[in-house]
Amino acid sequence: MLKWLKRILLALVALLGVCLVALLIAYFAAAGEYRVPATVAKDTSLPRLTVKGVTYHGEIHGPKDAPVVIVIHGGPGNDYRYLLPLKPLADTYRVVFYDQRGTGLSPRVPREELTLNNMIEDLANIAKHFGKGQKARLIGHSWGAMLASAVAGRYPKLFSHIVLAEPGLLTTEAAKAFMKKFRFMPGLKSGLSLIWLWLQSRHVKGPDKWAKNDLFFASLTGLDAPENPLKGYACNGDKKTMHIPMWRYGMDASMEIQGKAMGGKTISINLVKGIEQYKGKTLFVTGSCNKLIGAPHQKRYHMKFFPGATLKVIKDAGHTMFGEKPKVTLKILRDFLKSNPK
Repeated sequence: MLKWLKRILLALVALLGVCLVALLIAYFAAAGEYRVPATVAKDTSLPRLTVKGVTYHGEIHGPKDAPVVIVIHGGPGNDYRYLLPLKPLADTYRVVFYDQRGTGLSPRVPREELTLNNMIEDLANIAKHFGKGQKARLIGHSWGAMLASAVAGRYPKLFSHIVLAEPGLLTTEAAKAFMKKFRFMPGLKSGLSLIWLWLQSRHVKGPDKWAKNDLFFASLTGLDAPENPLKGYACNGDKKTMHIPMWRYGMDASMEIQGKAMGGKTISINLVKGIEQYKGKTLFVTGSCNKLIGAPHQKRYHMKFFPGATLKVIKDAGHTMFGEKPKVTLKILRDFLKSNPK
């Protein structure tokens, strides 16, 4: 009995040793130049906005006296780079792009600052600061559309028009439906790919202590695996059709905000609180290809909270419809934004 136990223990030790050696070899094999850009905290050449003591990576385009349009990127954790196809709106509007707190090229902050409440208040402060007493217009995409709904419910008199481009989940009901479709169980090949991506990220040198994890999470979003549920966002399940260029991901922001809403035993989300007080106009935009949160999802779970809202479905477009079909979407946005508010 003892001999068999000793043999099993020796075999386990040997197996562990082989795994450690293999991991060490893989670590060195993954070595390379993996660059992560610095945030505005270190790169003084980057454009920035400072509102109520909070600094963001951001830029403003258009006439100073024009109506303000604020573009809100997805995530949480992404940046606004993929939404720059909306920049032509600056011929008529004062267009504000910004990376949310702790995301993109905005400064990294302590995790306790990365809350839904802070994200909502940041957006409201930006609207007040640049609106200068006038109502602002919002264009929110994905998570950004969720933020737009939340801030319009909290500050309904701040906004005249809101565009909600495929918000994922505005309520607990919508979140549960979404999570049933969004399950990712990686197979062996995908699991090995994840390990490889993680090993590559460990070789990042600078510019700050968050860079390694930011790169790893950015790589995850681009993982080309058959089990990746993100393929449901794209036309024909081909993620190459999507328009999602990115400067830098914010892992902490993504983990903290999503974790607090969906990481516990129960899911609890209400981003339509107070929205009945909002009297402005609402436009939903979806891509025809999106099987996860396209038109059927918006109609069933979200549009009922926005009486009088209209829906535009962009043909042959996925989740990143503004970059995939810029001419079509710009025309739709221009027509909506110039319409008289209620």
